[in-house]
Amino acid sequence: MTHQRMEQERCDVLIVGGGAAGYGAALALHASGASYMILDRADRFGGKATNAMVGTICGAFLRSHDEQPRWALIGQVRDFCVDVMACGRTVPERGANGLWYIPYRIDAFNEVAMMPLIGFNELTRLRTTVVSCEVDDRGISRVHVESPTGPYAISPGAVIDCAGGAVVSKLCEAAVITEQQYQAPSQVFFLGGIRTDDARTLAPAMMRALMRATESGDERVAAVKHIGILHGSLRDGSVGVKVTLRHRPEQGEDLNELNALGHRTALEIIEFLRQQVEACSECTIKSIAPEIGVRTEQRPVGKHILTQTEVLGAQKPTDGVAVGAWPIEHWGDGPGADMQWLPEGEHYLIPAGALESAAIEGLYFAGRGISASEMAIASARVIGTCLSTGYAAGMLAAYHALGKSRDEAIARLRAEQLPH
Repeated sequence: MTHQRMEQERCDVLIVGGGAAGYGAALALHASGASYMILDRADRFGGKATNAMVGTICGAFLRSHDEQPRWALIGQVRDFCVDVMACGRTVPERGANGLWYIPYRIDAFNEVAMMPLIGFNELTRLRTTVVSCEVDDRGISRVHVESPTGPYAISPGAVIDCAGGAVVSKLCEAAVITEQQYQAPSQVFFLGGIRTDDARTLAPAMMRALMRATESGDERVAAVKHIGILHGSLRDGSVGVKVTLRHRPEQGEDLNELNALGHRTALEIIEFLRQQVEACSECTIKSIAPEIGVRTEQRPVGKHILTQTEVLGAQKPTDGVAVGAWPIEHWGDGPGADMQWLPEGEHYLIPAGALESAAIEGLYFAGRGISASEMAIASARVIGTCLSTGYAAGMLAAYHALGKSRDEAIARLRAEQLPH
């Protein structure tokens, strides 16, 4: 495609952000027949799922102590999870309190996700940033972007913000939900040369070493509040490690500086592990996630704001279009996560209004950037729920852009994507 042609693009739906929510939106748009474009500021698609190396799909299953997991997701988003497991040769695992999750290989996640992002559609753009939006009484009429080939504009029928941080809402000068402090982020890295294959002893050994060093005032661990290993990642002498920082980002904090803090902390902790954990004494650095795992940021204001009460009460409104099943996992000032549980075997439904802008016609959101309180998003931010909200926002946006009714989109989503 030439630069001349790129000066003005048109599509039914523009997806901003190519992470798990963007994948879900692309699946829905392909199913709807609407045309779409995908933009992402990073060098590769995947969002936090790949660039922060999250390592597990949470929220795909109901909490249960059954011998086999019980799906919360159905339809195409469940098929996506099945394909990721098949590609990476992983299986669901059950953690504490009946929480089931899917360990995944980063390359497997990317391989499966590329089909809706690229295989279905040629209009994909990496290293591309939205810089401004033109808004009229019908919604967003034009989106201006910067790309490696230069600036250009896109005229969409609808926009889905899957990027987190309420990027599009801010550019449109719409209201956003802010907090004085957000949840503590995590940095992931992978090590080789690990001299054990027993995750049940390695993870506690790392945490005990951290606690001893913290109690003694060791400056090497001053930035870290928690350390663990990625579930299912210990194999063939390699392991994924996740360290959660004590630092809680403040409103408006520079994410580049936060990424730099994450990388510095990773290098310090790796040297600490070599010295303090016997199984890591000869470890080598295989990779460090290029992005820190930011859990929450500012969020847009939708026609509905999902609340903690709705999550914990497993509420299922009649306009519910996406599934949430993970507990509230809030990383505040304590040594670990504050967990608040849904009843076992239960899920909640996210209403369409939490995915629709209250101020801008035709603007939708998904993933970590839905309209939700800080405690509610502590449940809804996980990958399984991001896939579900992405698919729902994709279908809502498609129907809007194609001139079909919102009620028809909701009915289709409830029939095809929700547990019955």
